[in-house]
Amino acid sequence: MHRTATCSCGQLSITMKDDPFRVHCCNCIACRKMTGSAFSTATYWNDENVVSISGEHRAYTRGSDFGRKVTWHFCPTCAGIVFAYAELFPGKIGVPIGGFGDLEFPRPAMVGWCRSKFPWLSFANDIPQTQQQTS
Repeated sequence: MHRTATCSCGQLSITMKDDPFRVHCCNCIACRKMTGSAFSTATYWNDENVVSISGEHRAYTRGSDFGRKVTWHFCPTCAGIVFAYAELFPGKIGVPIGGFGDLEFPRPAMVGWCRSKFPWLSFANDIPQTQQQTS
């Protein structure tokens, strides 16, 4: 099975094979600012699951509260983020779930940084939730 995520204008895309090894949500302020939303949801894959990356992209690297770096790759035309590399997961690639048109993804395995979550936002009680990101 192959899944393709694209930016808003479709110029940049990434195609993945099989399923991600992890799906999680993050409520940290940096992810909220990066996505322009109340939280981010990312899928994580082993690098060997990348089938192709097509299109021009730019990169932006930022630090985290734990001092780890995340490098986001985005479309220079529409600024849509399509993939990222995080020091937290060496040899892995992150792809924001919103770039996929496929609705058959597994639900998040965890929710991080709940200490900075909006008070009106709630996640299913059976999904583990941490006050910060530990792994």
